[in-house]
Amino acid sequence: MKNVIFLISLVVVSLLFVAGCDDPEQVVDSPVRVVGCPPSWVTMVRLLYQDTLASSLSYLDPLVVLESSDNFIIANDLKANGDFSSGSEVPCVEGNREKWKATALTNMDLSHSSVGGQFLVAGKEVKVVLEGKRYGGLKFRVKDNNAYLDISDCGVVDGGWHEFTTRTCSVSLSDFEGYFKIDLMVKTNLSRGVQFGEDDLRSWLLVDANLNEWNAPNIYRDNSKIENEKSQMIESDARQYNDYEYAYLIEPIDGREVKLTLDFEALDGITPNNDISIEFCSEGRYLSSKLRDTILIGCYNDNTPKTLVSGEVQKLTIKTQ
Repeated sequence: MKNVIFLISLVVVSLLFVAGCDDPEQVVDSPVRVVGCPPSWVTMVRLLYQDTLASSLSYLDPLVVLESSDNFIIANDLKANGDFSSGSEVPCVEGNREKWKATALTNMDLSHSSVGGQFLVAGKEVKVVLEGKRYGGLKFRVKDNNAYLDISDCGVVDGGWHEFTTRTCSVSLSDFEGYFKIDLMVKTNLSRGVQFGEDDLRSWLLVDANLNEWNAPNIYRDNSKIENEKSQMIESDARQYNDYEYAYLIEPIDGREVKLTLDFEALDGITPNNDISIEFCSEGRYLSSKLRDTILIGCYNDNTPKTLVSGEVQKLTIKTQ
């Protein structure tokens, strides 16, 4: 009987000893490693941006932001040769429940932004591929009464096409009698592999036609009328384009020719003294210079002074004098 009591006592002491090993302070000082996280508790996130419009495999090197609920990390080491980036150190969180997102920012005159799907961080490294498109500026020509008009201040490209530049291109109308209707033909400056306007953001055709001289214009894209939606612009862009009375949403433009028909009529008894300005802009994603750890969307950024996010100015002035 004594032997039985001794054995029972020994088991109880052993159980108490084992339970005593689970000391909370011991856990804090020397935590048990979560399966999937390396000993350093840091995972390298390696990135690649693939150009989906290229005829063969092609890669670009935009700035990328890695975000989670508590982290905002900028990766600037992407490569355009097809190799994954060297990697950005990202904390590996216990339980691997921390969801991350990679966002490639719009790269001026080069590439569109791209928002990747959510991913979890685990192991020594994680590879993330972002897919996006190469940016393309616009070229144009203007047709009036079935004749293409001469354009000044812009260099001629192939076949009478003109590229928008930072200068204001201008066209003079002949026999203006208070009304005109022109076809503005536009397409990207390269026949393939580029696109003006990001797929999941908005592109705009803006018109400045003095309200004291002109009726509201009628604008058509490939013979389908489009409506003024200036009130729907991002507030900061609307302020930037304060001189423009009208803004029309347009679909992205590629190397295929798009016809924009512009129909203007002066107010009764008015001979306009002001030219009409037409400008294109495409929204992009950019890193705010005023708000910490914030990605914003717009045609213009919030720098001082503000600059376009996607590309150079795409502006045409129509002279009626």
